[in-house]
Amino acid sequence: MDKFEELHVVNTRLLAELDRVCRLHGIRYYMDGGTLIGAVRHHGAIPWDDDVDVTMKRADYERFIKEAVPDLAEGYQFICPADFGENCFYDYVSHIAYVNSQVADPQDPEVKYYKGLRNHILLDIFVMDEITDSRPGQKIQVTKLRFRYGLSWAYRYSMDNEKYTKLQKAGIKVLCALGRRQSQSQLMEKFYRLGTRYDGKGTGFLYSPDYMFEELGIIYPKAWFDKTVDLEYEGHMFMGPAGYDKVLTSMFGDYMKLPPKEEQVPRHFDPTNPFFFTDIS
Repeated sequence: MDKFEELHVVNTRLLAELDRVCRLHGIRYYMDGGTLIGAVRHHGAIPWDDDVDVTMKRADYERFIKEAVPDLAEGYQFICPADFGENCFYDYVSHIAYVNSQVADPQDPEVKYYKGLRNHILLDIFVMDEITDSRPGQKIQVTKLRFRYGLSWAYRYSMDNEKYTKLQKAGIKVLCALGRRQSQSQLMEKFYRLGTRYDGKGTGFLYSPDYMFEELGIIYPKAWFDKTVDLEYEGHMFMGPAGYDKVLTSMFGDYMKLPPKEEQVPRHFDPTNPFFFTDIS
């Protein structure tokens, strides 16, 4: 078994452990993004995919932290953004880490900056909140959140600016300068307060404030997530949204069509690097 196959084994174990504690406590989750595509299109991992994603509604996520996290098996660690400490930011996503794994040099300055918490194979947990029914209001909400997300970049170890235009780079520089005027905990508190402002309002739409910056504008009708369905993934049955076809179409278009060959590459880890390690014994 090569290292990429080991990575897929670990990712499946992460999903299986999350599924175990969620079913134990009657908590709903949904496979998300490429993981959901993998379940629908491949009945398992996308061959070149290197991570796993799930999403939960806010109420289920809060129950997950309170009730399910304490029951995680040995070797699995829950990590939330606040765990990086004051004035340290990567993103607003929580994770479950496979502790007996390593993805980079432990002495790397960036790895140390994040206290080694990102130096594991991670399952990403996104959270869905209600958002206003008003289309203009949705755009305003997303714009405000992107602004606050950008302020938090002030506390990243570094920014990969190569993919941005000169104008965008200048904007990032301004956002970081403004962000430094507040602590990261203050920025985080304001971000979450804004992101959850419509929770409990009974709106008809959901979105994920903690999606990546570019994906923040993805908004779903609530009805797509009213029920879960069990979908096959690497010989296991994991939860997906009953409206998975509509969810995936809204995110990716024709998701059953394979991307071009040049895009069939891992995006998060490099299992061939000499520091990559997993214990799957």
